Amino acid sequence: MPPHHHDDDDDDKPNSLSANARWLRAYLYHGFRDCFRIHRKEHTHLKPFDYLGYVQLFLAKFLLEVCGAGGAIWGSSEILGFHSASGSSAAAKEAWRIVSLIVCGIFLVRFWWHAKHYLEHDREFPPIKFKHRRLHKLPFVQIFSAKMVLEVLGAAGAIWGPSDALTLRTADNRRLWQVASGLVGIVFWMRWIWHIMAYCLCCRTRRRGDVDEDAHLHWSLFSIVGWIVEVVLVRFVLVVCGAIGAVWGFAEIVTLRTPENSDQWRPICWGVGVIFLIRWILQTFAYATGGWEEEMPPPDESSRDLKAVMDEEDPELADTPVQTLSEEDQEK
Repeated sequence: MPPHHHDDDDDDKPNSLSANARWLRAYLYHGFRDCFRIHRKEHTHLKPFDYLGYVQLFLAKFLLEVCGAGGAIWGSSEILGFHSASGSSAAAKEAWRIVSLIVCGIFLVRFWWHAKHYLEHDREFPPIKFKHRRLHKLPFVQIFSAKMVLEVLGAAGAIWGPSDALTLRTADNRRLWQVASGLVGIVFWMRWIWHIMAYCLCCRTRRRGDVDEDAHLHWSLFSIVGWIVEVVLVRFVLVVCGAIGAVWGFAEIVTLRTPENSDQWRPICWGVGVIFLIRWILQTFAYATGGWEEEMPPPDESSRDLKAVMDEEDPELADTPVQTLSEEDQEK
């Protein structure tokens, strides 16, 4: 009988599996336990709830990020010819309707966690590169998969949906609007790649409030053009056109809108578009005058403020030393 070759990996495998199982069980337990608990932080628990402000913010985010996610899948699949209002099988439409509803459910869970974080911290999640240079794989996938749906597929759907809601798209120019929506999606896909590079510190991005060595060049031609593109044009497509497309597409996904009652849904979409257009104008003006921040404002240059953000977001990193990165390190 041949001797049994003892493998050290055999002893480690059950332990590693059991450790992974215990970690997963603890992760799910604490996740579900804290799902509906809202713990206001020290700098927010004494502040009164701004009910009107929260309702306005969360209604807009629900429309753009939950209904908009489903509408992005539905509209982009129609742009690519996977289904259409006419000429496609009923099975294909029902399959993509199920996919769109699943995406809506996933983004509904995401919406709740973001709303919970906002109620606790009075702001959105901070960018990870303000904490340290370590790349978190799970947050990376969560952030940029959501951006892919909302800002790439959503941008294409933001052109495709309103073109039908505003009666600009007909059977004669359908191909033209498909090409236009696809080109917009490609442009926003390139922007998505740029954001990934900036997230991984492969390139530099400038945020309002950053200290610039050449302060007199802050409002250079490049800065002005970049501001117009990102704040004005990009937000107009994603927010104003995206709101119209979200209502138009989501109503069709849940079978509230049919070819017979499409004319009744057009005034609703127009009204939503006007509301978000006014909101976009006010926010653009406030951003230009320095009175509005969509995301968390960048921390001060002092490491103490950066340390406070790190400790608040991740207590396990409370003992992590904070180092200021030089320009050469960022370029690496």
